[in-house]
Amino acid sequence: MMAAPTTILTNKYSSQIFDELESTSVYKLIFNEVKALVYWWYVTMPVWYVLSLRRILTIIDDQYSISLLLSHFFTPWHRDFTFVGYFIGVIMKLLFLPVGFFVIVTTLGLYLLFLVFWFAIPIITILGILFTPFLDLIP
Repeated sequence: MMAAPTTILTNKYSSQIFDELESTSVYKLIFNEVKALVYWWYVTMPVWYVLSLRRILTIIDDQYSISLLLSHFFTPWHRDFTFVGYFIGVIMKLLFLPVGFFVIVTTLGLYLLFLVFWFAIPIITILGILFTPFLDLIP
């Protein structure tokens, strides 16, 4: 006689969630889901955000040519090898570099503010639920 096939529930990564034949409690399932959410929120996504920040800074460097302007700081402007070409080259680079640095510092500041907000969202939510003044209105 053939045994009945078991149904195994899996997530989108083909990891086994639980087996029907195993007596898994609801509390264990909830605990595993909360653990997975905390890992995703505090480990997976911050790593992804840091990697995306690297990409954003690369794009900013590409758009404002900061590394190129720094590496060729004393080269003449448009290959004009006269004193005027060198002078205009340094002056133009002195005008362009602060704009690029300002964009980078602003981006880093906003990204840092976003990451602090990202880490604080669950804590603020839990504190808001626990200390809400409307709890007295619930019968």
